[in-house]
Amino acid sequence: MKVWPKMRDGGRLCKLLFDKRVISYWTNIFERVYKGEIDTWDYQWLFACWIQNGHNILPNVNLVSNIGFNMEATHTTPQRKFGNMRTGPMIFPLGRPSCVLRDAQADHYTETRHYFIMPLPIKVLNVGRNLLGM
Repeated sequence: MKVWPKMRDGGRLCKLLFDKRVISYWTNIFERVYKGEIDTWDYQWLFACWIQNGHNILPNVNLVSNIGFNMEATHTTPQRKFGNMRTGPMIFPLGRPSCVLRDAQADHYTETRHYFIMPLPIKVLNVGRNLLGM
C-alpha cells in the first residue's frame, strides 16, 4: 500500500475503472487501508493485482465455502450473504483461453453484488471501454 499515494495522485484509478462512483468507492477504501483504518488482507491483495495489471478469474460456480462466519470471527458475522455458501464442482479438463481480456459484465456484476456499488449501466461502460480499445 506504500505506493497508494502515487497511484491516487497520478489518477491511475480513473484509467482503470472508468466510472466516477466506482473510482470514489475504491479511493475511499484504499485511502482507509493506507491510513491503517481498515485491517484486512483482501483490499491490499486487490490493490497489488491492480498495480501489476493483474486479472482475477471468477468461476461460474462457487468452489469454496467460508465456514468461519460466527461470533468469534474477527471480520465476519453469522448473518453475512457470503458465508456458508453452497459449492459446485470444478469441471475437468480445464480450458485455456486464447486471450485474456477484461470482462465489463463480470466487473459490473462484482461491483453491484459483492461491493454494492451502483455503477453506470453496462451499456455506458462498454461504450467507454470500446472507445479506449478495450
